[in-house]
Amino acid sequence: AAYGGDSAQTLTTPGGAPIHATTTIAEAHAQWSWRGLELRVLGARAEVDDVAAINRALGFTGAASVGEELGGYYVELGYDLLTLLAEGGEQSLTPFVRWESYDTQAAVPAGFAADPSNNVDILTVGLAWQPFSQGIVKLDFQNHKNGAGTATDQFNVALGYIF
Repeated sequence: AAYGGDSAQTLTTPGGAPIHATTTIAEAHAQWSWRGLELRVLGARAEVDDVAAINRALGFTGAASVGEELGGYYVELGYDLLTLLAEGGEQSLTPFVRWESYDTQAAVPAGFAADPSNNVDILTVGLAWQPFSQGIVKLDFQNHKNGAGTATDQFNVALGYIF
């Protein structure tokens, strides 16, 4: 998928001229399933033009800059344990592991600094149970680390339903 458009909205320079900041976003993803094994990958990248003008209009300085380049990806691997009992059933019970990495300030304009806390890596280990094809219950543990050296852990519980 791809997107291109003006992201400055109604921002103007100190002289009142409109800022034109073209934003370009590209994303690719794939999913593969075979005999209970599931693999998902996703990568995304974005570029924003005239970020220095946006930062000035918003009063940003130092590491508070909007990113000129942003990017990230994830890779997830899981295995539906219920395929061992009966392949093709409506239910699934899938332990999974996911590695993701993103940086919302992969590049910033000259005169600004990237905040290392925006460069994030996350390891997720979890279990997803689908009692029927439109519903899911997920439990997972995440370990977050960023470029500033901060590490945090969290547990998540989610309930989902597709109408």
